[in-house]
Amino acid sequence: DREDALHDVNVVRNKAKRSEIVKKIKKKKNAAKKVEKEKRQKLLKEQGLPLPKPQTIDSLRTGDVTFVEEEDPEIIEDECNDEFAEFLAGEDPPNILMTTCPKPSKATHDFVKELECVFPFSVYKKRKETTLVSQVIDYANEQGHTAVLIVNEDVKQVANETKRNEAK
Repeated sequence: DREDALHDVNVVRNKAKRSEIVKKIKKKKNAAKKVEKEKRQKLLKEQGLPLPKPQTIDSLRTGDVTFVEEEDPEIIEDECNDEFAEFLAGEDPPNILMTTCPKPSKATHDFVKELECVFPFSVYKKRKETTLVSQVIDYANEQGHTAVLIVNEDVKQVANETKRNEAK
């Protein structure tokens, strides 16, 4: 064939013709590889040997030591002693009191307003400069809140949230 004679494809100057020739050469090589593979598999079948297992990402993956079986007694015990189980069960929805540092910036105030939308059973209470955290917790206990969330800021950016469960 003409393509076989052109072992140096770069001699062809026309890009379309050159890419066409390369495609034909690759197609012939792939067909030859496929025939070789079929011959090897046929030979293995005749000898009664198992076919080689293809190496994939999943077959080469080692077992994960952090994976836990479903009925592991340790996990069942942990689930029984889970401190958040009653909140996640949905029996008694958490009632959250949210407050900020004494002088919040607009960004912090807006963040707390968004948190109010995220937590449906939450109340935002502005905090005065003289109000201590212990006074906030006492107020939450009086009002029957189950958790207190205090949003702090640093250089007018929300820095951290302090969450305290069972305000008691």
